[in-house]
Amino acid sequence: MAQQPTEENKMGVMPENRLLLNMAIPIMISMMVQAFYNVVDSYFVSQVSQDALNAVSLAFPVQNLMIAVSVGTAVGVNALLARSLGQGDREKVNRTAVNGVFLMALSCLVFLVLGLTCSRLFYTIQTDIPGIISCGADYLTIVCAVSAGLFFSVLMERLLQATGNTRLPGMLQILMCALDVVFNWFFIFQLNLGVAGAAIGTGAAAICTS
Repeated sequence: MAQQPTEENKMGVMPENRLLLNMAIPIMISMMVQAFYNVVDSYFVSQVSQDALNAVSLAFPVQNLMIAVSVGTAVGVNALLARSLGQGDREKVNRTAVNGVFLMALSCLVFLVLGLTCSRLFYTIQTDIPGIISCGADYLTIVCAVSAGLFFSVLMERLLQATGNTRLPGMLQILMCALDVVFNWFFIFQLNLGVAGAAIGTGAAAICTS
């Protein structure tokens, strides 16, 4: 019996200009949606109080550091995995994916420890306003505690992109943003959790789509 031919990956057979448009546009949309997350948190917590908004704003450097670590690691995994796929080395592909998961889990653990031990200190060195310190410590602790949602959603997105699939990650990012809006509204206003609700909502949205 003749062996059925395997389907070629589009990155190896599609014309370059068409491939660039096919892959770049969904990635651009995905990155734009990612930038929208902090805006969502800021909008909802601004309805709570000025201290709440200030607390979330002061947490942005830590959140940006988390994004930098997750994206930096995932891009490295993405490049090595795509290269291994091109070489047809399936064993190396599997090892790369497993190592990527391990590095993301390690990063989550580091931020979890820092969040549980240093969140209040992070705010006390920036302000002496009790309301901001209290809200901010709660917010940052929860953000670090649920960082697995962010890290693994970024990793899964880059793994799919390495195989040439950019549409599914873009759709998941849009879904994540929609869930973020719904969860923020529910946890902040319906359950009256305040700033903590914003952190829980954002983390829950990331976990649901990772």
